[in-house]
Order: sequence, then C-alpha cells, then structure tokens
Amino acid sequence: MYNNVASIMAAAAALCIACIGSARAAGEPQAAILSLDQLVAKVCGGAEDPKRRSCEATVRATDRLLNESFEAAVWMLHDPSALRAAQRDWLRTTRDACNDSECVSHAIDVRTYELDHLEPTDSPPRENPLTLQQARTACDVISRIGRDPRLRRRIPSLETADMTASERETVDAVRELAKPFDISIYALQLRQNKRVLFASVNHGGTCSSNDMRRVESLEDLKQLEEEMFAGDDNSMGWDEDLIYLRGRYFVLSGHRETKNVDWINPAGTRVPLCSLSETRREVLEAAQDLPLCEAAARGQLKSIPWGEEEVSWVLPSGQDPRSERLHGVDRLERVQVDIDNDGRSEWIARASWSSGGGCGSSGKFLLPLNADGSDLAKDSKAGWPPHLESNMNESVEVYEVGSARYIASANQDGAPVLYKLTPAGAEVACRFRDRAIYVTQ
Repeated sequence: MYNNVASIMAAAAALCIACIGSARAAGEPQAAILSLDQLVAKVCGGAEDPKRRSCEATVRATDRLLNESFEAAVWMLHDPSALRAAQRDWLRTTRDACNDSECVSHAIDVRTYELDHLEPTDSPPRENPLTLQQARTACDVISRIGRDPRLRRRIPSLETADMTASERETVDAVRELAKPFDISIYALQLRQNKRVLFASVNHGGTCSSNDMRRVESLEDLKQLEEEMFAGDDNSMGWDEDLIYLRGRYFVLSGHRETKNVDWINPAGTRVPLCSLSETRREVLEAAQDLPLCEAAARGQLKSIPWGEEEVSWVLPSGQDPRSERLHGVDRLERVQVDIDNDGRSEWIARASWSSGGGCGSSGKFLLPLNADGSDLAKDSKAGWPPHLESNMNESVEVYEVGSARYIASANQDGAPVLYKLTPAGAEVACRFRDRAIYVTQ
C-alpha cells in the first residue's frame, strides 16, 4: 500500500491520463465490470490455500474501504451522476486491468485518495423529511467523515453586514451573554425563504467543550445561559460540530469520536438520528494466516499473563537518565518470553502511563529489562523493533500461538497491528481497523 502522499498523487495523475485515453476511445465496445468474486478469482487464483485466503481477505477489505469512500463522496455532491459514471469507468479500465492483489491494492489506494480529497458542492436547502433509509445512510456516512474539515468549510460564520435587524439584535444579545466564552454565530438556510440562527459556544480550560445551540428566541437564550454556567464536569471535552452535507445540516456530538448524530430539520429542531452502539474490529490485511487474524480481531487469542506490579522499578526523577522514559508511568508489569526467537527468554516490562493534561490520555508501551529482570535495561531502545515503542492509545499484548509469538500493538499512525516475531525480526501478520457501528433512532 502507498505510505507516501507524493507517490499517491503521482500515481493518481498517471491514472487520470489513462482514464482520459480510455475516454477518447468512445466508440469502442466497453467490457463488463467484474464482480468482486470475479476480481478475487482473477487476482488470487482458484486454489484454496492460505495464500489465496489472505489475498482474498486483502482484496475484499480494500474494496470495502473504497466503497465507503465512494459513498461518502456521493453524499458530498449535489449531483453525483458524473462521479458515478467516472467510477464505473475507473472500475472497468483500471481496477479490472490488474492481474495481482498488489496492483489492485495500489489502484484502490490511489482512487480512495482521490475520493477522500473531493471538494463538496453546494446544494439548495432540502425541506423534505429524511426517510428511514436516508437516515441510516446519512448516519453511516457522517459517522465516518463528519469530522472532515471540508464539511465545515461550507458553513461560514455570519457577518454583521449580512444580518437583518432582527438577527443583529439576537446576535448582540448572545454575544453579551457569552462574553466569557469563545462564540461563533451561524445562519442556517433551512428553507428557501428562512434561515435560523445557531451559536457555537466554546467554554472550559485546557479540556474545553463546544456546544451547538439554537438562539432564535428569549427561551433559547435563557436555556443557553443556564447550560453555559451550570458547571457540569461531565460535559468537559464534549464537542459538538456543525456540518453541512447535501443541502442539510447535522450536529456531531462526542468526546474524541462521534457518539451521536443529530439532523437539524427545516424548523430548526435537532432530531436525533443515531448513536454509537459498539466498535467492531475488522481485518484489513492478513499476510499469511487469515483465521489467526480473524481470531485476533474477535479478541479470541489468549495473551501471555503479565507478572504482578513492581513499583520499585520506577526511578526517582533526576537520579537516572532512564527516568525520563518513565515520566508519567504509574504501573509496570513484566513477563519473560523469547522475543527475538534466539532460543533464550528475555524479560520485558509493560509500562502503563496516564496524563491529566488536556482532557486526559493514557496508553501502554514495552521496555526491555536487564537479564535478571530486576531493572530497566540502560539503553531501552537498542535492538528493539519499532512496534515495541510505537503504541500510545492501543493496548500492548504478547501472544503465544503454537511455537510462534506475536505482539499486538499499533503502528506509527495509531492503527492496530499484529506483529509476528521471527529470528530476522518483526513482520506484520495482520492489519486491522476499528469500525464504529451506529444504531438509528
């Protein structure tokens, strides 16, 4: 897969040239688009073996990501008909021209990048209510792309010159009320001949919260005042983002991730659409053993048990250069395992840390110990593969499956990964993603 934006853009340009060439051949009969099963059979072969199963898992996973990006792009456009035609042409001339899974993955990476950087277009206000199916689709799309800054750029703050006399009076009252806070006013065009004022109020300190409230009447202002000065600690770090998508406005609520999605209906009322139900781990890539990756995704692998907490390992600050590595660590556990597969067991420590800065954060990482397991090795990074040092938000576990050993951690981008330990070093066995599942209300 492409790990480099420049290489993706270069490949995207090459594909665009290829698409132009195919478009010029307009009188030629067009081949049928391969189904996903046909594509898998073409690039992965027909023999049922572990290599074929891993190839199929990778192709199906990347195709699923592409479909999600395409669906999101469709929702960003007022008229997506041209995009649908371009997608069909790309499937026929680019994806289906591949003869192996690496080609398919590269092509999909490039196309996904293009779709994920498509600029939204404006749409006239949609006054008709959302159907249940539209609500479900909107929730699925918005829960994944709602934090995309492209969607917020479509909602400029209301400028004084654009206000009516009534709106100016309301805005002045809101700004006077919210003097201690950072506030932005938006005029939402919910109907062809009517717009409604909403205020985004940011309050708090290093762990601030952001509330989106309608401010059309005296009752709205009283409610806003009560909520702003209530001092509810449970709201700290809770963000509400306003987005515009295909002629409709939505509010996303949550702490670090979207927990709820509301639709602002033409009357200016927030209507709950869906809420987070669960987070499900999916296999994106299986290098060799697909059943192992699926078991890991379901949490069915049994980790090697860690020893009791050893608080004596934590060194006083300033007495040893190693102590900087342990800044913020509040728990250390240890286990003995042959990490580098040299036939000898090593001691490693799992450090758990937490920070009260901002809205708080926590994580785990691995460190080597001295040969007798009594203290941290002097050079904590020497000879250790990056995956032992990379994790911040993902839990770190060590698994023993048969004679093989694995480490579950996160890569440098924070994505969950399962590494297999070999005499030559660590290699990626599985890549995952965590998908949020939402329930429509």
